[in-house]
Amino acid sequence: MIVKKARPLAIECIVRGYLAGSGWKEYQKTQTVCGIKLPAGLKESSELAEPVFTPSTKAEAGHDENISFDQAQEIVGESSPRRRVT
Repeated sequence: MIVKKARPLAIECIVRGYLAGSGWKEYQKTQTVCGIKLPAGLKESSELAEPVFTPSTKAEAGHDENISFDQAQEIVGESSPRRRVT
């Protein structure tokens, strides 16, 4: 067996189809989730028009913190150009 030691990613990758949890809390303050502007007037657990990628830091203790796509990219690096998957 060949084994290579790896480092875990320091982020959690979340794709949201509904506005809930920490996304809802952030939306109430700024109408954004992880830097993504959302329409006004959404309610808790509203279905989003399309799923959004909302990364967060993976905290060793306490709560994870929502971050933007650019912040996530800074943490893990960029190995290929951005592509939108449809």
